[in-house]
Amino acid sequence: MKVKYFFAVCLLSVMINFLSIYNVFMGIASIFPLLILFNINLFVTLVDNANAIPEEKRHFFQRNMAHIGKEKSSRIMTTFGLVTGLVLTYLGGALFTYMTLQQRSSLHEFIVEHVLWGRFTYILSLTGFGLFILSLLLVTANMVSLRKHQIFQG
Repeated sequence: MKVKYFFAVCLLSVMINFLSIYNVFMGIASIFPLLILFNINLFVTLVDNANAIPEEKRHFFQRNMAHIGKEKSSRIMTTFGLVTGLVLTYLGGALFTYMTLQQRSSLHEFIVEHVLWGRFTYILSLTGFGLFILSLLLVTANMVSLRKHQIFQG
């Protein structure tokens, strides 16, 4: 599956979760899978483009990008950062889900009184939860599919 579809699901998750007043915290948590997906695919693209240029024609930035992942320390830092980011995003999502479910009744009263589209927020809330879980799974699948790339394997 193409990465642009992953970006679309992550962006949709952010928008739906912010529109649903119930899931404002999930909207904040939905930004992190989007950032993880953007950062890793940016580095993969930069490294691939730097490797496509002959070594004698590379300038300073391209030489440095071509060497990412060739040192054990850079592979460890890249892997550690991504795994830590995913784990913290999963934990944050679980915490925000718990907080949302604990405050559901008081949030419902507020939404009924003050929000014009209050009838649709519950449906948006359920859709937002589903999209957040889907975006986490897609970002994790993207990370697993890139595990053989130079920045992880050298």
